[in-house]
Amino acid sequence: MSKQESAYRELRRRLASGQYGPGHRLVIDRLAAEFEVSAIPVREAIRRLEAEGWVTFRPHVGAEVAPITADAWVQALELTSVLEGRATALAAEHLTTEDLATLRAFNERMRNALDELDLRAFGSFNHDFHAVFYDRCGQPWLQTLLADLQSRHRGFSPDIFSLMPSRSKASPVEHEELVAAIERGEPATVVERLAREHKMRTAAAYRTDHDAQAA
Repeated sequence: MSKQESAYRELRRRLASGQYGPGHRLVIDRLAAEFEVSAIPVREAIRRLEAEGWVTFRPHVGAEVAPITADAWVQALELTSVLEGRATALAAEHLTTEDLATLRAFNERMRNALDELDLRAFGSFNHDFHAVFYDRCGQPWLQTLLADLQSRHRGFSPDIFSLMPSRSKASPVEHEELVAAIERGEPATVVERLAREHKMRTAAAYRTDHDAQAA
């Protein structure tokens, strides 16, 4: 792996995990010293991240993690709802008994995390729940698109459920309804609709809460 690729992957990991949040300055010399490389591969990695929308450059400031507006975040979530609905419908026919048990286990962990007011863990288990469908959908391109959108969600808003307590309570209930529909053998169109509406409700709740705070 080249030095530039290594620097790119590590920086992207930090962005996707939320370690570097919006507005965080990316000081090239400091990162180069940390990675034990020259400034050139770090600069190239940052330029690559800029092209992908992760980083912006400000005059007299330099590179920093790109901000994200409420509208942009909701638009990304709405796009995710379409892709995730399709992935869930495709995955449904391939899910094993063990997969269904895994889905319910993640959902139960979400409930436990909510009882303990650990919303970061709640969000992590929510991600794990949906990742089961991504893994089983059988379409690499769809998986790649969803993985990229998910990493951006987690990087920009890792504690999003802390802003929407109503969704924290409703999400496990909707998960259970989705799993039950799959177990009943509901048509793919029904499964896709349930998955899509589940994500769209989160987008709508976020937009409503944000508008209320801005008023």
